[in-house]
Amino acid sequence: METFEIEPFPLYWRLRSETDSASPVPELYPFIFSKDSDGLLVQARDPKLLSVLNDVYSLDYNIGYIQEGYGIAEPYLSDFWQYLERTVATHGKNLRILEVGCGGALLLDRLRGLGHSVVGIDPSPLSERASKALGIEIHKSMLAEGMDIGTFDLIFSMDVLEHAFDPHSFLTISADYLRDDGIVVTSVPDAGPSIELNDLSCAMHQHLQYFSDESLASLLRGAGFLNILVEKSSYGGSLYATAARKESLWWGTSSSRAADSRPAGGLDFEKLRVNLRAVAEHLTGLLDQHGSLGIYAPLRALPYLSELEQGFTDSRIRFIDDTGRWHRRFFDGSSIAIENFEDVRRSPPGHIAVFSLTFEEALLGKISAAGLGANVSTLREVIGP
Repeated sequence: METFEIEPFPLYWRLRSETDSASPVPELYPFIFSKDSDGLLVQARDPKLLSVLNDVYSLDYNIGYIQEGYGIAEPYLSDFWQYLERTVATHGKNLRILEVGCGGALLLDRLRGLGHSVVGIDPSPLSERASKALGIEIHKSMLAEGMDIGTFDLIFSMDVLEHAFDPHSFLTISADYLRDDGIVVTSVPDAGPSIELNDLSCAMHQHLQYFSDESLASLLRGAGFLNILVEKSSYGGSLYATAARKESLWWGTSSSRAADSRPAGGLDFEKLRVNLRAVAEHLTGLLDQHGSLGIYAPLRALPYLSELEQGFTDSRIRFIDDTGRWHRRFFDGSSIAIENFEDVRRSPPGHIAVFSLTFEEALLGKISAAGLGANVSTLREVIGP
């Protein structure tokens, strides 16, 4: 089976401060792209990595968006909530609803406020505290067969399926807890643009599979679901899908398009190697020319920086992000502190490289509005057609 390996790069699961204790899991770990038997782009299954991820999900640091005080999450959460609320309203009133990977139970609390009966599943201490604070039934566990939780009219998850150790089993087990006329709703990151451009920036150890709209529909279909509707989010780069167990159920409008049966695409690993070398050469050239280099959206740059000899420790490289809670923090495995625009204004780098495909236009606008005076390039310019 063809694979593509990225030399060890940071195993992102938290942002640490200088005073935080050492990571309880490896700070650097190899990443290997592969494809499953159905053509879905996946991270090759490594028992040690799966054990590490299992430990991470039980630690008191929830990596998901569904928690209070996480500013970066608010527009994602708001957009998915509009989709979920609309779908729930179409399906009926007084529903029994299960959320898998419920985090701080913010969505469950909203659904309960609409008159629905809600249950959550999540192994994190964050969810355990939310259960006590909100009085919501949350099972401190991963989704598994044989749980004493009953059946549901609707089961949903937000940014969970890409983490599932076995996504097919995740969906078939979910179906076992659905009533005959029940539906599932899921949200996943849209890797379609990265797949189209043979781009490495989507790679992240905690994401075990990478979906396009076609491959998400294909996975749902393979798990036995019907009337699959997949659409792109209005904010950020996510895919939303709704699917049913019964052929007669349909929740779309007259203009909605059911997902078709096109095959699931995947990265071209040879072109991926070309792009990795091209980006590494581009960054090396910028460092030689300008002496310093700002990386905007650094989490997306980590796979490419693995190709540089000291990509995670080079003092000439500066990480830039305007997410408030990231300021002056570090990715495990890296000694480069994350700066904000105020830091950059005081000491501008010679060049800024933007590494987000989804928010490229918005980030370029922020750089221009801030008047940083630096030369700018984008990932798309280097790897695009």
